[in-house]
Amino acid sequence: MNTPNTRTLSVIIPCYNEAPTIAAVVEKVQQAELPAGWEREIIVVDDGSGPETVAVLHTIEDRAHIIYRPQNNGKGAVVKAGLQAAQGDYCIIQDADLELDPSQYHKLFEPLLEGKAEAVFGYRILEKQGSVTPMLFYGGLLLSFLYDIAFFTRFRDIPCCYKLFPRRCIPALLETPSEDFVFDAVELTYVIEQQCSVAQVPVVYRPRSRAQGKKLKFEHGVQCIVAIVLLRLGLHKSPIAFDMGRISRFVIAGAITAFVNLGTLYTLTEYVHVWYLFSSIAAFIVSYSINFSLQKFWTFKNSDTHAIRYQLPLHVSLALFNLLFNTMLIFIFVEWARLWYVAAQIIAAVIIALDSFYFSRKIFS
Repeated sequence: MNTPNTRTLSVIIPCYNEAPTIAAVVEKVQQAELPAGWEREIIVVDDGSGPETVAVLHTIEDRAHIIYRPQNNGKGAVVKAGLQAAQGDYCIIQDADLELDPSQYHKLFEPLLEGKAEAVFGYRILEKQGSVTPMLFYGGLLLSFLYDIAFFTRFRDIPCCYKLFPRRCIPALLETPSEDFVFDAVELTYVIEQQCSVAQVPVVYRPRSRAQGKKLKFEHGVQCIVAIVLLRLGLHKSPIAFDMGRISRFVIAGAITAFVNLGTLYTLTEYVHVWYLFSSIAAFIVSYSINFSLQKFWTFKNSDTHAIRYQLPLHVSLALFNLLFNTMLIFIFVEWARLWYVAAQIIAAVIIALDSFYFSRKIFS
């Protein structure tokens, strides 16, 4: 039980098949230097690990609160389970792989104690270049760059697990939709940044290889990028795995639409000798009709015929807006930017696709 002058740090350790390192991580967390007047609680959440890791966890039950989950659900799910159990004034995530050493906690506390920020993020500095090429590390920097562009922030390393944040952020974090790495990198960053002033400090990073147990893959980065785009558009309402299926269908439907659009444009302009601007209008009308059918019945799987009475006028309005917008973009790109009309249509199609996805999801969902 805390005294009135004592504060507690909740250290949440997600664990999945980390038998070689989990005991050492818990020991290092126990030994980590904390500011005067701070205590720690250690919460290890096992994400359906195999018997070897479970056996190790049984040996450290006297040093940490262990939560056993029966099956693997993803990093976001286990971190949320840890947040639900946390009783501390502040929380921090500690990976179970020793790529980041808990002895660096004091660095994160410094801006907090100096009153410079309400939350502190670590950004990773490679200890040295060795035989392991940390491509995922550089992918994380790219991910941070894209996040900063989307949200006008200046975060250096959003995938870094070292995020020290106050307890008041927990309710909003538990409401986020993702249960995988998207939560750790994107949603955690977004929620904390919305609620707190954030400082950043460097932490030493020792990457491990795939053979040593590295679990992140290229696909996790793709999912994070998609989540950033959807979050920026206000459309990130579902687990990213669900959204990825819908987005994949949207991309395929968009590719079909683009093929029809360009084919019609080229045929009318080159063979029928219609002025390119009129050709673009005709091509847009034909391709958009196809796009409407694919989006409603395939991408968004909306077969409600009764909904057509309000979906149709909304979609017609969207079509008219996009027709004018597309024509304007084509004219600007060709007449002012001096682009080839086909290249102009490709760029315009990408812009229209983003616009169409945003509004079509609201219409059909």
